[in-house]
Amino acid sequence: MEAISFGGGVQISQGREAIGAGFDSFPAGAVLEWWPVAAEIAPSGDLGCTIGEAKIASLNHYSKYLTIWRRQQDGSWKFVADGGNVRPAS
Repeated sequence: MEAISFGGGVQISQGREAIGAGFDSFPAGAVLEWWPVAAEIAPSGDLGCTIGEAKIASLNHYSKYLTIWRRQQDGSWKFVADGGNVRPAS
């Protein structure tokens, strides 16, 4: 399964190239910061999720997100679905 992103606009982006293309118009110098506020791992140990907040301070943009992660065979984690929506600054 390819990764899916549904938080950056009206369309759903699927796969590395499409998700990366969603950042093509990202302003030079802008920094996306994100931090989880909650996390959970399924009893099976192969799926997990993080729920958190993100910001691009230079653009006065704040959001909240949900990311679904899948454990890889080497033990690392890669996201399989990610999305969010705008939130107030505080």
